[in-house]
Amino acid sequence: YRGTVIRLETPANTSAFASGMTTSDYGGGIHLRNFSIDGSDMTSTSTAIDYSWLQHSSVDNISTYHITNFYRQQGGGSNVISNVVLFQFRGVGVEFFGGPCSGSLASCNLRGDLLRIDHLDMTTDNTTTNSSGDLIYTHTTTCFAYHGLAQSLDINTSVCESAKFGINAYCDTTAGNNGEACPAFARFYDFEAEDCTTCINASDIQDWEFFGGYFLGTGAGSTHVVNLFSNNYGGNWSSTAQGSYAQAVRFHGGRFGNSNGA
Repeated sequence: YRGTVIRLETPANTSAFASGMTTSDYGGGIHLRNFSIDGSDMTSTSTAIDYSWLQHSSVDNISTYHITNFYRQQGGGSNVISNVVLFQFRGVGVEFFGGPCSGSLASCNLRGDLLRIDHLDMTTDNTTTNSSGDLIYTHTTTCFAYHGLAQSLDINTSVCESAKFGINAYCDTTAGNNGEACPAFARFYDFEAEDCTTCINASDIQDWEFFGGYFLGTGAGSTHVVNLFSNNYGGNWSSTAQGSYAQAVRFHGGRFGNSNGA
């Protein structure tokens, strides 16, 4: 632990630290730093930190133990997560999403813009067992959930261990925008996802870029280590079609391994 330890007993479908901002309020300047969280008594649907509709705010130098879901952000912009450790987490590490919007994406104030993440280390709970002695949470968690009308996710030098998804990205069917609508402009620098069922699972995305990185599956348990595909909006681009398209995904170096059938 680091500094003061806060033990959460967060009820279902609530967040322990939340700003109270509502749709597109975009308040800012909230900073949480230099403490620890014991999430052993959190419910499965509760979240530690909710920065929805905030901008220019940060989460820094926090360590957690047995947290369920750590960070949630709908909409908002220019927030930063840095120097965070999720030890034995059980749910979703970071969820970043926006929308739904209709009409022009440029004028939509519900989209998420620019979440920066630096040095976030996540390790799945590998101690809690059921009555038969089997691990409950290994390969059930998601380190990063990135979906809907969200743009510009920047992840630097972060680690995801023993999750179901290192990154799970998709375009919500309610997006209703053409071309650039869904999770776009993501950049990953030396991101490591190890012992994951699918290290990158991304549909209907565009303009993602990976620099270096380390992606290892679970062997027989991983059909694909990296799976990029179109799901909601198949087919070629047209001026009348709605939705985004899986395109412009670039890998510069990196290592891939431990797949059964990719």
